[in-house]
Amino acid sequence: MENARNIRGGSYSLRVDRSTAGDLMQAYILAAVLGKCLSAEGDLVSCIRITPRRDFNILQVWNRDCQRFCKPEGLAIVDVRIPDGEVKYVPHVEKKI
Repeated sequence: MENARNIRGGSYSLRVDRSTAGDLMQAYILAAVLGKCLSAEGDLVSCIRITPRRDFNILQVWNRDCQRFCKPEGLAIVDVRIPDGEVKYVPHVEKKI
């Protein structure tokens, strides 16, 4: 069941190579714990996850407020293996809980 505090959020998504997905996920988890994952003051991480695909993985960093924090630049690039322009931001569709 979806947490009501996350319903107005969205996700920063990036396509990552399967061989680096685990390292990048660990880097983003560590960055989130240290408060260095998101660049805007007040933007809060609610989840970090990997979605496997056939030839690559999608790394998603979920936040809680897509109205205030919805630009791809809001996600800090924590590894040089992430190419410029790779981050996309996708807001949640409004759902009833």
